[in-house]
Formats: sequence, C-alpha cells, structure tokens
Amino acid sequence: MNRTFVFGDIEDNEDAFKDVIECIRSQSLASRFIFLGDIYTPKFPSLAIKHIAQIIWELGVPIHKLIDIDFDEFEASTEETYNFCESIKRAFSNLRKEKRVDIYTVNNKFRTGTQPDKSGLIPNDEVEAMIRNDLSSSAPARYHFLFGNKEVDILKDLSNVADANIIDGRFIAHFIYYRKHVRNESVIEFSLKELNILLNYLTLCHHFYYETGHLPTMYQHIYTNARAISKYAFFPKVARIVAGHNRCYGRYKDSSLHAEIYMLDITHEKIKGIRNCLMLAGDKLYYFASNVEIRELLRTRLSANKTFLKGGWDDDASVTTLDFYQRSNSLRSDNNRFTFQANDDKSNHDSD
Repeated sequence: MNRTFVFGDIEDNEDAFKDVIECIRSQSLASRFIFLGDIYTPKFPSLAIKHIAQIIWELGVPIHKLIDIDFDEFEASTEETYNFCESIKRAFSNLRKEKRVDIYTVNNKFRTGTQPDKSGLIPNDEVEAMIRNDLSSSAPARYHFLFGNKEVDILKDLSNVADANIIDGRFIAHFIYYRKHVRNESVIEFSLKELNILLNYLTLCHHFYYETGHLPTMYQHIYTNARAISKYAFFPKVARIVAGHNRCYGRYKDSSLHAEIYMLDITHEKIKGIRNCLMLAGDKLYYFASNVEIRELLRTRLSANKTFLKGGWDDDASVTTLDFYQRSNSLRSDNNRFTFQANDDKSNHDSD
C-alpha cells in the first residue's frame, strides 16, 4: 500500500525539520509527501531557505534559474543596480499575480466584498477563481507544497520593495507593509542563490490540495480558510480537513462543520513525544507519538471552538496542546465547562 506523509509547520524548529528529512529518507519512491506550509520564517530567513533547499533536494525536485542575472558579473553602476533590483522585484511580482496571493487579508483570511475599492478589497470572484484553479490542479503527485501565511507574506514583501541595492553580492531592500492600516517599512536581505531557491519553492506552492476517496480530504495551511473553501456550493464533499498554523495538534471537532479535523503544528511545543508527521494509509490518518499522555490525547476529539479557534485559555504562547487537554479534563471534572467527545478508535493511536 502506497503511503502519504503530511508535514506541518517547520519555521525555525529544528526538530520539526529533522522529522521531515528522516521521513523522506526512510520512505520508498512510491510514497507521497504533502507540506502544509510555513516552512519559511522571516525570523531566520537564511536558515529557512537552507531547510527548503534540502527538502527540495531530498525529493529530487530540480532548481531552475528563474532569476536570470549574475551577481558575479555585476558592475556597481547606478543603472545596472536599478535594473538588477527591478528584475528581482518583477520576478516575485509576476508570481504574486499568478498565484493570486492578494486574496488574503493581513490577518490571513480570505478577502470578501463585491467590488474593488481604494482599500484594495478583492471581489469574491477572485477567491472563487483561486479555488477552481487549485481544485482543477489537485491531481495526485509525489509532492504537494502549500502556501503558509509566511510564504504569502514574503511573496508580498518582495513585490512591495520600495528601495533596493546590491551590496557585496547580496540583495538588500526596504519593503512596505500595512498593519492595522498603518504604513510600515522593514528591511530584507538575500543572496542571489537564496532568492532563486525561494522563487522556485513559491512557484511550487498552491493554496490547498483536495484528494478524493472514501473520505475526501482537503489539506490547507489555515483551518478556518479550509472551512470557508468547503462551504462554496460548487466545492465537492469534504469529509476531513488537515491543517497546521494554529500551534496545536490532534483531532478536533467543529460545531459548524461536519468533518474530521486533524491539526499538525508542533513548532512551539516543548513536550517531546509528538513528531511533525502524519501518515495516510488507506483511508486512515495516523500520528506518530511516543509520549503516553499524548497518546491518550490523540484518542480524543477536542473542541476546535473552545481551543484553537478561541485562542484556548489565554494568549500565552507557552501553553501547549497537552496543557489544553489536561486543563480541559480538570475543568470538565469541576464544572463541565468544556465538552469533549471521547473516541476510543485505536487506529489513530500510533507509536514511532
């Protein structure tokens, strides 16, 4: 039986990255791999691109020369500097348009509205066009890369370069972004090799992947966006959603959607014993867990509405999924404040 492996966010988490590499190396050429997004991180861009390059290499994905300039032949004239910088900006701007990443707001949700206006509102037609395009391209393949919000952000940033220069063979640029309607500027720096790897990677990305079968499954970086996609009238049945982003893992239920929910984002987890990997064998999805408490957690379907969709108990980033589970059990025993649905399906309880 051919197996599919799904990987959550990586960012700067070395354990999450090592799980991916070990899995790819240990599997046959018949295995498939799905990446839920946020391999990239703006905190450590060079490290993230190094991770991307190794993943692509391990999968045998060719790197094409998509930015056709050579810094080794660069002469530091004002005109040539300008032309090189414009060439880089244009490469990312063209990809931004092709991939329709402007469908996202600064809060990573789909834009809504019926008419464009001065705020840059995108009509629902643009979201629908993206959905139809990605749905038509959802043919099975050995690998699928999805846009995370951080991939969307860097693609926008490199398209919004306001002032750029080439210094010691590196592209250094100021870019403009808006947060809460306030204009901000920041600086980004890449080598030409890093830029080319990043552009190759972003070219491979899609907004979601839909797979037919006994349990039709949608893979998307952000669960709420997956839920929104599933509610389009023309979209096929969705029985299961697999997502990352929300700093949690495990199986969940959502009172507004009748579908199985599998979450996988271990980037801030401090407890060892859960791996950055899901395995699809037949119709069943399996986590890889060696921690006894985590195994117990994975037997349960937690409430999405009262955990990650509501921010959990507070905004403390140190709160882990196991904290959610243990606190919920404690609260339930005290005053039944949280409701969880027990599930004794041992098929979703696996070891390394």
